[in-house]
Amino acid sequence: MPKRMSGRLKSKKSVNYAKANDPYKGMTFQSGVQKRHGAKKKNKGMGIPGRALSAPPLAKWPVNGQHNSVTYIADIDNDDDWDDITDSEVQFPFRSLTVTNPAWQGLIQNVPGLDADAKAQDHFAAITEEMRTNGKNTVVTECIGEAAAAICVLGESQFNNFKLIWGYDTHSGTGIDQIWRQAGHGGAYTYLIVEAKGPGAFLNTRMGLPPGYNQMEQGWIVNHLYKMDLNGHAAGQEIVKKMKLKFDCPHPGYGGSSTNYFGLDLNSGHKTATSKVFGMVVTAKWLSDGRLGYKMSNKCAYMT
Repeated sequence: MPKRMSGRLKSKKSVNYAKANDPYKGMTFQSGVQKRHGAKKKNKGMGIPGRALSAPPLAKWPVNGQHNSVTYIADIDNDDDWDDITDSEVQFPFRSLTVTNPAWQGLIQNVPGLDADAKAQDHFAAITEEMRTNGKNTVVTECIGEAAAAICVLGESQFNNFKLIWGYDTHSGTGIDQIWRQAGHGGAYTYLIVEAKGPGAFLNTRMGLPPGYNQMEQGWIVNHLYKMDLNGHAAGQEIVKKMKLKFDCPHPGYGGSSTNYFGLDLNSGHKTATSKVFGMVVTAKWLSDGRLGYKMSNKCAYMT
C-alpha cells in the first residue's frame, strides 16, 4: 500500500421537512451528551495536566483488546513509525495518552476508503497538524469531531462514492464543517453537509436568532451557503449553482443588531433542481478497543 508522510497536505433514513411547520419537529440532532461547561487545562476525569479532555478515556496504552486497525506510538518524536503512514491511515497526537508517560504519544488508525479520497487525506493531515501545534481543549475537541465525521462518511455504505469537497484543510472559523458530494446522472449531484461534534459536544442553540436559524436548521444552512457564495468558496458556489438558489434578506438587522440573515428568495429555483442537499450531525466517541468511533443522526433533506 502506498506510503505518505505525516502532515503532508495534498493540495438512515432521509427526512423530508418541506411540509412541516417546524422543519425539525419530532427530530433532534442532539447527541444526548450533557453540556460540558468550559475547557480547563486539567483533565477533570483523570486529573492529568496537559492531557486533552477529548483524549481517549483509557489511561494505559496499548489497551487490552486493542483493535488491529489501531497502532499506539509511545513517543512520536523519536519513533519513525509515526511518520511512515499509508494513504489509508490517520494520526492522532496526544500528550500523556498513557498517563504515566508525559511524552507526545499518538494513535494511528486505518480508515477504509481514505486512500481513494485525496481531499479527505488533506483534511486529516490538517487535523493532525492542528492537534500537535494547538493544544487548546476546544481545538482538540473540534479536531476529534472533524475526524470522526469523516471516518463516518468514509465508512458507512450509504455514503459510497461520496467525496469530500470542503473540510478542515479548507475552512476556518464558524460555519459549515464538511461538504461531501456524490455524482449522479445528467450532471446532478447529491450533497451531504456534515456538522462535526467532538466528544461531549452538542449543537449550538442561541437566543435572539430568527426562527429556523439555529445550527443545522435550514435557515442556518442557507445563510452559510450565501456567505460561501459571496466570499468565493468554490464548494458553496457549486451548490448555489446546482440548486439554482436565489437569496433574499428576510431578516435585516434582526433584533436591532447589525447582523443580516439571508434566506431563499421567492423566485429561487431550488424546487426544480435535480441536485439534492442533505445534512446530518456526527458526534465523536472513543471505543473501548481504541478506535475513534462516532454516533450519527438521521439525514435531513433541505430545500425540497
